[in-house]
Amino acid sequence: MKILAIGAHYDDVEIGCGGMLLKRAAQGDQIFILSITDSGYNTPNNGVSRSADVAYQEAQKAADIIGAELICLNKPTLHLIHNEEFAYEFDDVIQRTQPDVVLTHWGGDFHSDHAAVSLSSVRAARHIGTILMYRSNWYSTETTFNGNYFVDISNYLEQKLELIKVYRSVLEPVDYSWIDFIRKQNEHEGLRIGVRAAECFSCIKAVEW
Repeated sequence: MKILAIGAHYDDVEIGCGGMLLKRAAQGDQIFILSITDSGYNTPNNGVSRSADVAYQEAQKAADIIGAELICLNKPTLHLIHNEEFAYEFDDVIQRTQPDVVLTHWGGDFHSDHAAVSLSSVRAARHIGTILMYRSNWYSTETTFNGNYFVDISNYLEQKLELIKVYRSVLEPVDYSWIDFIRKQNEHEGLRIGVRAAECFSCIKAVEW
């Protein structure tokens, strides 16, 4: 089984579906992680908040922990726009990796990069049998996330949290507060299906896998 996990930024995939990727890699599936941007960005006064080089080093370390192949399109952060031309860039990766499953951003996310990646990747993956959308942040939006596909990650929750801790460049400025939030979120999703921890996805379509 081949799984292609797509994120706008390097840490999105680990936050949204890192537990599932760790679980499936342990079961022998081949994992590809596609990051669209170089994930470097500046503060409003043009100070460097995270350099692209640091972001890449963290992402490669995380991919190595999962046992995944990391692919990056190196587009600038905060400049993604959904259109047919953008969707075609996903086609090349999909043709090369030939995934059975595509994991991507939820389209209702109000982060502009996340929303653009969601629309373009779903367009490009239209012939793939299974497409699942994940949430990589949990800010309130006007659109309700339709979580209807669950993956039990009870045995992988702690490993997922350690995986996310690789991204020191974004966690240190917020005193690692994301870790506690993600733990509670995954434990809450687990309660919904009667397990200790789970990741919840919005399923566009799925074939048995």
